[in-house]
Amino acid sequence: MEFNTEQLHAGYIINTILPEIVPDDSIVIMALTAKDLYPEPSWSYVFGLASYTKRTGVSSIYRFSEDTLSASNYSQCLNRIIKTSTHEITHMLSVNHCINAVCLMNGVNHIYESDAKPNALCSVCLAKLSWNLKFDDAKRLKLLIAFLKKHKLDSDAVILQIS
Repeated sequence: MEFNTEQLHAGYIINTILPEIVPDDSIVIMALTAKDLYPEPSWSYVFGLASYTKRTGVSSIYRFSEDTLSASNYSQCLNRIIKTSTHEITHMLSVNHCINAVCLMNGVNHIYESDAKPNALCSVCLAKLSWNLKFDDAKRLKLLIAFLKKHKLDSDAVILQIS
């Protein structure tokens, strides 16, 4: 894949563009793009970026491999964008990077690290999110497992069924 391309400034998107269009009844707003993103001139790229204070975020599929973006690899592409976007949305909901366990909130520097982590929060991060949003943990888990199975994200569904 060619990475010598035009990039969008993720910070500009989350700090300038998205705050202007946040619906009044929203908790967060997440932009998705097929364009490459960078957070600041000293970084070459990011998969996604979020603002804790503005509750805005942006995620990109650009750095996913060409074969992942094909229709035959729908599940892998979906898994990657769910991981990236959910990670950023969880930041918007006040959860920092995780250093407690292998977790969706671990930081990643390349696609292989992202692929290696589960599409699930560890117990510590889940407790933080649950406390923040006051959701029914059992109901959320059941719905999440059903979604993962429906979209053939079976390895993540199995992890959640065990926990």
